[in-house]
Amino acid sequence: MEAVMEAAEAEAAEEVEVALTPGSRRLLFRDALLGARSALDGSTLLIAAAHAGALSTVRMLLELLREGDAKHAEAYYGCLTHKGESAMHLSAAAKNLAMCELLLAKTSLPISGELAKDKAGLTPLMRCGPELQLQLK
Repeated sequence: MEAVMEAAEAEAAEEVEVALTPGSRRLLFRDALLGARSALDGSTLLIAAAHAGALSTVRMLLELLREGDAKHAEAYYGCLTHKGESAMHLSAAAKNLAMCELLLAKTSLPISGELAKDKAGLTPLMRCGPELQLQLK
């Protein structure tokens, strides 16, 4: 009985493999990549890359998001850490002007206002310091 079950599972896996085209494999990979979250703080790959200052990685992720539908991209931009921080919060806190400008240009992430507040009540603009505030306004 066990051998029959293993054969059936192998056949089903082979059928799935054959059904996946290169394009659908890319979509599955993209969705898995974008769906990954840190168990530690809830960061998405975009949040982690923005916090680390990895401009090329953030550009690549934004390009991947543009390949999908707009609603999915907007939802992804809006993902927050367990502390309610967005990619913009962490970029601003790191005082990374280039990252903040990229996120402002390519996403709908707010930098100020009620919708931009994290769980501590701080906006990215409040976290970036006075010098960066002047450059971002």
